[in-house]
Amino acid sequence: MKQLVLIDGHSLAYRMYFALERTGMKTSKKEPTWAIFGFFKALFELLGRVQPDGIAVAFDMGRITFRNEIYPDYKAHRDDMPDDMRQQMAAIREGVELLGIPVFGVEHFEADDVIGTLARQAAEDGVNVVILTGDQDAFQIIDEAGRISLLVPSFKGGLSEYDRQKVFEKWGVYPEQVTDFKGLKGDPSDNIPGVPGVGDKTAAKLLADYKNLENVLAHVDQINGAKLKERLIQFKEQALMSKALATIRYDVPVTFGKDACRLAMEDEAAFKAFMTRHEFRSFLTQWPEWRKFFVTGAATASVDELAPVAEAGSPTLPTLINDAVAFDVVTDQKALAAVCKAIEKAGVFAFDYET
Repeated sequence: MKQLVLIDGHSLAYRMYFALERTGMKTSKKEPTWAIFGFFKALFELLGRVQPDGIAVAFDMGRITFRNEIYPDYKAHRDDMPDDMRQQMAAIREGVELLGIPVFGVEHFEADDVIGTLARQAAEDGVNVVILTGDQDAFQIIDEAGRISLLVPSFKGGLSEYDRQKVFEKWGVYPEQVTDFKGLKGDPSDNIPGVPGVGDKTAAKLLADYKNLENVLAHVDQINGAKLKERLIQFKEQALMSKALATIRYDVPVTFGKDACRLAMEDEAAFKAFMTRHEFRSFLTQWPEWRKFFVTGAATASVDELAPVAEAGSPTLPTLINDAVAFDVVTDQKALAAVCKAIEKAGVFAFDYET
């Protein structure tokens, strides 16, 4: 195995839930599907870019982990999972399993701990690792050797790639300093307190000067600014605790095995039925491009093979005129008015809201 993809199932699903919630995407039976669609769209886009030899997905096993023992208020401010998200999360897990993607999860740990452990083990075994996640805490997993990189879905669409240098350009610290960075500035999204009054720029400046949190605290007498110095002294233990909370573990009881991370799709028809049930027509159309990653010895199938078959007795649909298509980009009010007028004149139009 040369290339492995690891996916943080929960963080990716949540990112897609909030990124696409405004679309209100549902089936004709009013079942919510936007997070499901976003999750698999990101997965398939990743496959087109990376073309890995193996894939694995890690899911959280519950809300309570070892971090809650360190700090009971860790993530305590978060609301329960919304009902429509819970429904979609179950479907995401179903789809992942139907694709034959190995699933990992360990009680008492978060998914990013599992991914961090597997990524480090794989990298030590000479495998290049790409992590697909919605959680930027995973920046810390990127190694100095360059074997581990991250892809994070952008809220504007597409996947943003992060390596060691890109992390520095974004935050002003390197991957190995991410936990020190969080220890100083905290992380409101996880309810990690950090040092009050210390923001991104101050934390990055301190780490540029002193490399890590422990060294910052050891040289606090040399730091300029009476208020900053006072806060670092007063909240020393809180900063160290915050760093511990932000630190991804690499000792989770899971073992990377090349065979364990290979795809093993058993029922292609079941996954096609899954896509049909959720009315992902664009996925069905593109499935011939993706099935080679999941179906052993798969030849390229035609779209006709994958198209739903009409039930007996169903009405015959009229054949649409197959004229050449002209594309126009609407960039101003005048062009928009012209399009509206053309639609009104036509009486019928189609609108694709998936892209």
